[in-house]
Amino acid sequence: MKRTPIGRPDPLLGGVPAVGAGDFIFVSGHMVPEAKEDLTTCRAEAQTAAVFERMSETLEAAGSTLERVAKLQTFHRDLDDFPPHLIARKASFLPPLPPSTAVESDLSHPEAEVLVNAIAVAGETPMTAVEVDGVPRPLGPYSQAVTAPPFVFLAGVLASDFRTGVAPEARIHPGLPHFESPIKAQARFVLDTVATLLEGAGSSLESVVKAQVILTDMADFYGFEEVWRSYFQTDPPVRTVFQGGLVNPGCIVEIDVIALTVDSGLARETIQCDAVASSPLAESAAIRAGEWVFLGGQMATDYLTGVEPSVRIDPNFPRYDTAARKQGHYVIDALAALLEEGGSSLDRLVSLWAYVDGGAGDFRDLRRR
Repeated sequence: MKRTPIGRPDPLLGGVPAVGAGDFIFVSGHMVPEAKEDLTTCRAEAQTAAVFERMSETLEAAGSTLERVAKLQTFHRDLDDFPPHLIARKASFLPPLPPSTAVESDLSHPEAEVLVNAIAVAGETPMTAVEVDGVPRPLGPYSQAVTAPPFVFLAGVLASDFRTGVAPEARIHPGLPHFESPIKAQARFVLDTVATLLEGAGSSLESVVKAQVILTDMADFYGFEEVWRSYFQTDPPVRTVFQGGLVNPGCIVEIDVIALTVDSGLARETIQCDAVASSPLAESAAIRAGEWVFLGGQMATDYLTGVEPSVRIDPNFPRYDTAARKQGHYVIDALAALLEEGGSSLDRLVSLWAYVDGGAGDFRDLRRR
């Protein structure tokens, strides 16, 4: 499959604005911190409008349009600014609206309010928005799912009925607060909803190749993992888990997935690699489906002692290197090994995301990798 870089490298984030592969366009994170608000807009609205204008130009250069976006993800410095973001977003998209996931997190530029990335469709590949009965309808301007063969892209799923807040089935009875765990109750609701959406879109949990999980508190991970493991008992998908804020108060977990359609004709194969530390969790390090290779989140850990000893900073010599740079080397080397095992390589990557537990300084150190 041909990999086509689109545009010049972004001076803020590094990497090109988009990469084409087959009939899919993988749009890098776009942010426009220099966008100016006026008397009728705020920063979040002005920046969102500027981001989608720039993204439209990127997609046009790649032979696609905003109307062909199959999956959208937005990162916000403050989700209290979500309403003005939605105003600009509604002005930029026409139905069918892409499925979307919104996360509150720090951004790498101090003046940026929003960062957006996307997956779009080009060529002759059909794209169909899917709405499934019996599943809570989101309040925001997005579809529950989109099929773009051979893939199904889901919006982020929360434990909300979008009428009363957290769905009654996912709430803990106030009179019996110690008889259930909030994270377990919400995780079950979310994964049941994901399963129903996938079935309605012509797929299934067994066909999931990539999952993204956002927890509002990483202390909930152990309880979440217990539930997750019960749904993915064999050959689990690759997965990235990170901490972030969610749109709906009370919701503490959000999951979105990419899955294969039942009639995709692609075999789903788990990739094993002796050169990469084996995770004891219910997640695969990499999955191959035809010419596509999906990688899970990688951390600089040996899964035995915490941070891998070879990348720890010597406390006697703390100023000769940084944790971000050393751990970045370790993670990229692990990704390279997994890709090679899967029949690919780093120079064939179409999308790479880095989640940095630190400030702008750590981000700069990571980019120096």
